Amino acid sequence: GVLLDSWILSPERAEVVQTAAALVFESCLVSPLNAEELVTEGGVSVLEQLLRFYVDATLSIESSKESQRTVKSLHAAHATIIDLVHTVGGVSFFESGRAALLALDTVSDLCINWRRCIDGTLQIKTNSSLLKKYALEGIANFAHEAELQSHLVKSGIVWPLVRCLLNYDPTLEGTSAVANGIDADEISQAASNEHAAFAARALGKLCGVMKGNLQTPSNKALYEAMKTVLTKPIAKMLRNERSIEMLRTLNTNVETPTFVWNNKMREELKGLLDKLEEGRDEKGIQSIEAELEE
Repeated sequence: GVLLDSWILSPERAEVVQTAAALVFESCLVSPLNAEELVTEGGVSVLEQLLRFYVDATLSIESSKESQRTVKSLHAAHATIIDLVHTVGGVSFFESGRAALLALDTVSDLCINWRRCIDGTLQIKTNSSLLKKYALEGIANFAHEAELQSHLVKSGIVWPLVRCLLNYDPTLEGTSAVANGIDADEISQAASNEHAAFAARALGKLCGVMKGNLQTPSNKALYEAMKTVLTKPIAKMLRNERSIEMLRTLNTNVETPTFVWNNKMREELKGLLDKLEEGRDEKGIQSIEAELEE
């Protein structure tokens, strides 16, 4: 189609965009003033447009017949998406960056694409764990604005976040996702553990239950939903700065006089997530209460 024939999707051109996005991120990292300048000059809108283009292109390529050309284009698009998500997530650390996101007519589309970076929709094979990490970090920044919280929740992003929590393996605590001399499966699981910790923080901040520097606007509807889905004792742990206790609890069997969490309950939760995530893109935008009523 027209999208796949676009000059900006050629591997050479995509590499230029990718390098530019990475440079913008590093510039903002060096000085907050650079981030402010990026916002002032309308850079956030450009980054969002590019991200939307490359996500749409990725979905189009995946549904088309593969050729050598489309495979190269797909790799280029994936690499560019990773750097764009890193940059947008980094800029959203600043209040002015979040304000620029909220000023976009396409902020709902941005949040839907952000969810796609976490739930596997994009089927990125190279550096997929890095994309997920950057997207999870971005959610923690977005959550400082109540309106961005709302857009994210309505995009369906909560359910892949909860699924991240269930992918935690307590037996590999302390293993680095980039450790040398360790089995590839263990490295993959270490990345899942890292994602689980980021997801716990993102959920805590989306609910608005954390304190101090991590405090964000309260989202009572989402917190009530988490009490229903995770049980009240586990949902209460979302307020903790360190997430290990909650992640261990969710992924082991616990039975006390006041609290029970076991394999059967964990499987029931996974079944609920399967139902909630099925046909996610067709569901469109809807509230957390509406989703749980279905």
